[in-house]
Amino acid sequence: MSGLKADNIAFDEFEHDLHEALGHLYDPVYRPTGTLRAILNLDLDQTTRSMRAVVVRAIEELRPEASVPNTARVKRVYDTLYSRYVQNLSQEETSERLGITSRHLRRGMPEVLHALALYLWERRDQRENHTALDNNTVSHVGWRSQVKEELASLNDSTASSVASVSEIANSAVGLVSSLATRRGIQIVASVPPRLVAAIHPVAMRQVLITAIGQLIQIMISGQITLHAAKEGATIRFDIIGEPAYAMEAPDNSFIVEILDAQDGAISIEHSDRQIHYSITVRSADRTILVVDDNMDLAHLYYRYALGTPYNIIHAAQGQRTLDMVETYKPAAIVLDVMLPDIDGWLLLSHLHENPATRSLPVIVCSVVREEELARALGAFSYLQKPVQRQQFLTALQDALSQAEAA
Repeated sequence: MSGLKADNIAFDEFEHDLHEALGHLYDPVYRPTGTLRAILNLDLDQTTRSMRAVVVRAIEELRPEASVPNTARVKRVYDTLYSRYVQNLSQEETSERLGITSRHLRRGMPEVLHALALYLWERRDQRENHTALDNNTVSHVGWRSQVKEELASLNDSTASSVASVSEIANSAVGLVSSLATRRGIQIVASVPPRLVAAIHPVAMRQVLITAIGQLIQIMISGQITLHAAKEGATIRFDIIGEPAYAMEAPDNSFIVEILDAQDGAISIEHSDRQIHYSITVRSADRTILVVDDNMDLAHLYYRYALGTPYNIIHAAQGQRTLDMVETYKPAAIVLDVMLPDIDGWLLLSHLHENPATRSLPVIVCSVVREEELARALGAFSYLQKPVQRQQFLTALQDALSQAEAA
């Protein structure tokens, strides 16, 4: 082994060397640095081939279960690593295989490589401590860090940051219903339609699944009720299990981590026969529907709206517009008229003529310089791409102010 000790190496140093080494993973003349040899447990005379075997084995260990959806971060990280460094595909071939643009792949690579570096680093710690940890067991500190990283990636991966409460609640109940049935537990949900919460749908669903699942684990029979209602600027969920016998209330640390990242809160009341979860999240009263096939622009608008009262949801296809209006009840629409599946001008005209959407302000945002036509077909205003943040927010404020006054 090299004289360089692993405990004297900083993670940043290792991550830097690993990033460089991955570019030479199939280069027979490349020699791993002392930092890499120490962390990857390589002997001094071992070369790229040995390093490649360690890296490939680590990537395979990151392979998620088959049940993990393709949209999950762990699946995306694994598929990217496997394509680039196990199959040795180029960036262009990898982006084609993953169905994303080369630009999107380049933007996501730092996160993917960080995940691999972190895994190799933590595995080194396990080896040095002679701890035979199960794959599903991590330290509490590491777990919290991983949860935060997953949530940050979730929020950063999409321009849809609002959830239809009834849709999410019904799907969560459906997913855990088989577990409840096995224990003779009935789940009763009372969720009014048209409530929209300012929280990522995946995060909201997981909160409900975790809360209901914890009740199922401590109940033998009985009933779990799920109720949701709007309270001022928040939406409150009440989840009650009865009879629920437990020495103490369930551990809600996972739910707390999710809600902290989504500006929500939770409290649990525990009595002899009942456990009551009270969960609050922000209501999305000012939801903005962006209809644009350009995912990068949709994400840019999402970034523009961070820290404002506006919550961006995205439709990449114009034909989804009416369904999303019905589900999410947006306060305004930002519409690109050059859409792949439908003529945006016809969609704008339909929105203006339809009694159900006529009062909904539409802001046409396009490279097409046809402001007069846009207004003639019913648009509230027109923005020419590219759009600056202040232009975007001012247009939304003006449109909503006029709509509320009307």
